[in-house]
Amino acid sequence: MRELATTGWLELSLVLLFVLLAAAAVLFVFLRFKRNYWPLKKAPFWFEALQLGAVINAGFFSARLVQIYLLPLF
Repeated sequence: MRELATTGWLELSLVLLFVLLAAAAVLFVFLRFKRNYWPLKKAPFWFEALQLGAVINAGFFSARLVQIYLLPLF
């Protein structure tokens, strides 16, 4: 019984972590396209690729969380 309780807390903390990562990626992209808030005018290519990868990764995690946790509710 104790293992089930710790597993629930672990899943909840992972869900919260992925939600925070997705929110941070969306905020990062929003600030990237508002030129007043972007400190780097000419970002290197690897930084742009890293940013795009973070946004795609956050999208996959969000879709997977919806598939695992929200779809069984309906």
